[in-house]
Amino acid sequence: MTKTKVKGGKRVVVKLNPMTFKRMINDIIKKLYGTGSCGELKYCFHDAGLNYLKEAAESFLENMWEQLRGMSDNEITTEHIQRWKRDTGFKLRVQNNRLSLCALFNK
Repeated sequence: MTKTKVKGGKRVVVKLNPMTFKRMINDIIKKLYGTGSCGELKYCFHDAGLNYLKEAAESFLENMWEQLRGMSDNEITTEHIQRWKRDTGFKLRVQNNRLSLCALFNK
């Protein structure tokens, strides 16, 4: 699903599987907005939009891993991840929403 490599012992590079990422995005859209009467998604992303989201997700994960590596000497543990969440204010917020995607992004 995800390939994480340390290049030259310094930089973490994350590459997400495009098909898995697309399926995850569709699942999130389905959870947020539900489906139409025939079970199809109410919203979808074009390939260019999915690529931008994928690149942003990869960049986020690369930055997260760099920050986590800075907190630990050798091995990253759940305590390091919990500390990273506290330090960055990271919280997973998933809730049903009836706003359009444009209104949600503007919010």
